[in-house]
Amino acid sequence: MIETITPRDENHWLEMRKTVLTSTNIAALFGLSPYQTLYELWHVKHNNFETEFVSNERVEWGNKLEAPIAEMALERLGCDGGPMKDFLIDKELKLGSSFDYWFEKDEKKGILEIKNVDGLVFMQKWGKNEEGELVPPYHILLQVHFQMLVSGLGSAKIAALVGGNTLHIIDVVKDYNIQDKILAKCSEFWTMPEPTPDYVADHDFLMSLPKYTIVDKKKIVPLTVEMEELAMNYLMAGDAKKEADNKQKECKSKMLVSLGNTGKAFNDYVSVSSSVTKYGKRSMRVTKRVKK
Repeated sequence: MIETITPRDENHWLEMRKTVLTSTNIAALFGLSPYQTLYELWHVKHNNFETEFVSNERVEWGNKLEAPIAEMALERLGCDGGPMKDFLIDKELKLGSSFDYWFEKDEKKGILEIKNVDGLVFMQKWGKNEEGELVPPYHILLQVHFQMLVSGLGSAKIAALVGGNTLHIIDVVKDYNIQDKILAKCSEFWTMPEPTPDYVADHDFLMSLPKYTIVDKKKIVPLTVEMEELAMNYLMAGDAKKEADNKQKECKSKMLVSLGNTGKAFNDYVSVSSSVTKYGKRSMRVTKRVKK
């Protein structure tokens, strides 16, 4: 049963989110989140492990621009709308969601999700389907499908401002098959044992887990065969990294001498560009070229 709660303040909103899966968590259940792994999410929700969110200028600008992006989108759509301030929660299924804006057109209400998208990210991560229609990254689509699931609304649009000056509005059609898969993943999550970490993606998170941050320095044990192999691989990887770094420095120095005072050299496959920093030091950038 869905309960509608208006958060008293940000702390109240954060507290409600702790015990439920939210729209920003869902992509991690499918292994499609660029921000969080399933292992991290499991510890956050099952063990109440609090991860520190570090804001950045892109996030801050996104918050500042949310209202004007929404207003422009509503104007372009020619419909009414406004902020959705309530938090919807299903305590039995342990699901909850916040929303950006709502819109209403032809007496039908829907969700308006606002995104402020960097131009380079847009080129790299957004795509088009066979019909040539714009398709957002999967983690954004899953977020909106989850919002429709929790709210019960049958319509949603994503208003994405790209590069600060181009607005795209994408329709998201309600899909019961996707919603069933989301519900199945959510149900599985709350009963699953601790998942195996992704030892690369979860490296920093593992280093901060409480069960690994208490060390008994007096406890000493023999090195196992497996640990010896891992330790040797670690050392060899360090040597290989050092060798690769030195090779890059050698190539960079030789290219610099070859370039002289030339700013750029390129062919069909690679581009080498160079400039001088404000500190009077030469900098160089080497990139692969994609033939069109």
